[in-house]
Amino acid sequence: MHPTHNTRSQNIHTQPVEWLNRRLAAAIDLHGQLKPAHWNLRGPSFIGIHELFDEVAGEAETYSDLIAERVAGLGDDETADLFTGMSRGVDHQLWLVESHVAPK
Repeated sequence: MHPTHNTRSQNIHTQPVEWLNRRLAAAIDLHGQLKPAHWNLRGPSFIGIHELFDEVAGEAETYSDLIAERVAGLGDDETADLFTGMSRGVDHQLWLVESHVAPK
């Protein structure tokens, strides 16, 4: 195999892995921020928001696992499907959290 072809193949694989690893770090960071928020909630609507943040943190943890698995078995179509599904899930979780915010 020609050395240039081998380098090009490595770059094609390395760039998506680096991108996915940055998304993985963001998902892990999100989970790390949600758990303390979940533990430190106070107030009259504590239990509902506490349970909601616990659910959202669980989703973030699930997304971290899915991204890590995708890094291990990189495939372009599967990666796009994974992030489309996660985007829909994040939108839903955001809608649930924002529904608890008092209107201004």
